[in-house]
Amino acid sequence: LNTPDLVRETTKARVTQAVAETGYTPHFAGRALALNRTLTVGAVIPTLNNAIFAAGVNAFEAACQRRGYTLPLSVSNYDPAAEHANIVAMTEAGVEAGQTVMIGDTTFDMQMAGAAGVDFVGVDWGYHPATALQDAQTVLTDFGELDAALAEIWKE
Repeated sequence: LNTPDLVRETTKARVTQAVAETGYTPHFAGRALALNRTLTVGAVIPTLNNAIFAAGVNAFEAACQRRGYTLPLSVSNYDPAAEHANIVAMTEAGVEAGQTVMIGDTTFDMQMAGAAGVDFVGVDWGYHPATALQDAQTVLTDFGELDAALAEIWKE
């Protein structure tokens, strides 16, 4: 299933038929073990009650889908302890810290990303000015720049 171009057409047809007949779907944990990667990155946002976060999640999800990543979402409700707990829980659940990016608008967000060992992308709208986020991997002026920022961070 993973490399159909490496098998004969007759074998591919038999496998395709068996998949259709049995309703087979790939097993997430098995794939993760075989690849030694989960292809899962996480997003922790402070609230679902602000449209700017919805726009950010939409942009992040689109960028992840183009790369074949799954994006679970968690909400911290502006609670730093909950934000940290959510990041830790995602990492324990197999979210790849090396592929996870925190997007935020404060120096606190940047420090939290550093403490969690994940990359940080700042945004120049919000509570702290872009000059306060100078240690971020990059600072976005709008979410249209996110895909290019992720490509650079993930070294694509």
